[in-house]
Amino acid sequence: MAEAEGYYALAKFLDEEAWAPILRRFGVLNTQNLLYMQAELFHLERELQSIALEDAQAASSDPRHDFRYSVLDLRNSAATVDNPQWNKILEIREKLEKYNDAVIRYHKIRAMSGAQKLDIKNTQHILNIVKHKKFFLKNTDIEAWAGQNKHDLIALSDNQPDQFTSWVRGPFLSWLHNVVAYRFIKEDPNSELTMYADTTIFLVVNLLRCTLATLFPAATTIALYVVKSIAVRLVLVFLFTALFTLVISCLTMAKTVELFMATATFAAVQVVFISTTNSSTNSS
Repeated sequence: MAEAEGYYALAKFLDEEAWAPILRRFGVLNTQNLLYMQAELFHLERELQSIALEDAQAASSDPRHDFRYSVLDLRNSAATVDNPQWNKILEIREKLEKYNDAVIRYHKIRAMSGAQKLDIKNTQHILNIVKHKKFFLKNTDIEAWAGQNKHDLIALSDNQPDQFTSWVRGPFLSWLHNVVAYRFIKEDPNSELTMYADTTIFLVVNLLRCTLATLFPAATTIALYVVKSIAVRLVLVFLFTALFTLVISCLTMAKTVELFMATATFAAVQVVFISTTNSSTNSS
């Protein structure tokens, strides 16, 4: 079987090697399409209002006069005579359904996470390899991932890495590889990239998180116990709380409300510890 080339090779790389498949959002085109559909419905709405007003102003003996009071009469009349109002309603209904579906779909697309810088860089790299044609794309197809479109690229993944994980996958691993890891892990001859398994990266990051979650409160408690001055203790509480907030915001995907709650709880625990140890010291 011949070696995979072209779009199949690119699809295989994006699905197996990258954090997630990277595709264009086509934000401008989607928005432009919605604006066109909105304008079309706006004009249809005006036409319907004009037809409905004309029917309402018909003579009282004219069946159209009562269309505004009965949808049943409006619908049934279309079976016997030409009914512009009902026909316009059906036309609007069809286009409105398509418009609503398009709005909902684009809302979901806009909620998708942007592509990681590392994955964009790797994708651009393999598309620009010139020594073989494994990932070669003809014409201007390669420009879909060009630099001017990076803000429009999305990752097909529900798991967006936090800032710390992104830093480990990107700058830190690049530095580590250039310093020492290049001796043990070689680059792939096809993609000319050195790929590190995301599962291993996540395992190491989670171990670091667990270690820090254990050591940080312990180190804070020891520091507050050793220091006897109340003024210095209060300064340490401020510094530890600020550092705690910074660490939580960088190492997790905590929301603002969760961040406030965790910070307030951490600060309260320190204050209680200070007051308890101070009371014990005074009583002794």
